[in-house]
Amino acid sequence: MKRNASLTLAVLLLAPLAEISAANSGNPLTADARAATASVNQNGFDTAAAIPLRSHLYRGNDFCVSLTGSAIGGPAGTAPYEVLFDTGSWTTSLPYGILDKTKITVLEKNIKDGWGHLADKVKGQLILTSRDGRAKYAMDDYVFFALKKPDGSDAPDDRKSKWSSAILGAFPSATPWGQKLPSLPYALAQKYSPPNEVGLGIITEAGTDIASDWGSCKAYLKLGNDPQLSARLNWRNDVPLFRGRTGFVPEAVPGFTVRFSFPKVNGQTAADIVVTNLIATIDTGAPELNLRLGSSDPHRQAAYQPFFTDQGPGWMNAKYKAASRCAASGVAVRVGFTGSSGRSSSYQFTTGAFGSSKAPTHVIAGDWAGNVPWAVGDDKPKNRISLGNTIYFFCPVYFWDITHKRVGIYFK
Repeated sequence: MKRNASLTLAVLLLAPLAEISAANSGNPLTADARAATASVNQNGFDTAAAIPLRSHLYRGNDFCVSLTGSAIGGPAGTAPYEVLFDTGSWTTSLPYGILDKTKITVLEKNIKDGWGHLADKVKGQLILTSRDGRAKYAMDDYVFFALKKPDGSDAPDDRKSKWSSAILGAFPSATPWGQKLPSLPYALAQKYSPPNEVGLGIITEAGTDIASDWGSCKAYLKLGNDPQLSARLNWRNDVPLFRGRTGFVPEAVPGFTVRFSFPKVNGQTAADIVVTNLIATIDTGAPELNLRLGSSDPHRQAAYQPFFTDQGPGWMNAKYKAASRCAASGVAVRVGFTGSSGRSSSYQFTTGAFGSSKAPTHVIAGDWAGNVPWAVGDDKPKNRISLGNTIYFFCPVYFWDITHKRVGIYFK
């Protein structure tokens, strides 16, 4: 789950494409920016015009972007601000202390942002820059939240801090309430995608061993679909609708299976645990694989005691820990995916030790009757999982095709 954020996530919905706020409109890329020099990565994908997601210098999150624009304070309004890039939420919240107050307009004062923090709702210019520096993806009047401290004073400039309450929501939709505010990447995708190819996705470059190579893994945000990309992805066309909505709802993608295999203990091997028929939330702000294993709660059975522990990530509170256990180091995890065409692919990783492994190779097993990873509801059945960030290491593309209402994954 996300660090420095509530454990109870807002329901992820998708508003119709036309509901993007008029206040978040702007001018398209210049011809010069569109003609940015190509740079084909190790998997054959061009990343020159894509936006870096793992080039941050001081944040501790797996994925961050560097924000500029006139709303961001600093020399000539260009000093970048690193902020968590979170595909599990919509809205953007930034400390007042990093903003240039002369370049923003206050829309509402002393309200709460999506995480319950005291804030003002404001609008101003935010920019994300391409890897090659030639494309400036700008929203001139983007609506976001300026964070305050509980006493009403400005939240301070926290540049250079490892962790922050700031967040850039990146879910590929607009909020389903109020003004239908789009996430910044969604707004940029609507503005900069080719005609009839609106979409956004994450493209990565990685080594072969996640335990040792995670730190050098590169990632980029791509705006817009293209034929070269589409032809190589394994697509799911049946992403479920939610509560009568007719729009694209990419919050939980069908087709996943997870298999756990265990090392021998005293010459004995425990049977594999295989969890099928899963729908997966893909959330960059939630690095761990988080799921229920079955109605018999095998993670609490004697046969599997050597392979699960009560230790876990530091963000887990007592209530969360009481309803789950975590996989110990050395468990083999195979994640399988079957597309709508019937084509299947998979990848495998080995769980690492909490506290020492920086790679997202951790697994949280929730009790069948408990509220981990979420409380059960219409949109959160017991077979819904949070897949974690291993997918970005082993799958060089994860893409939300908004125009054609599908989700695609490219496996190595």
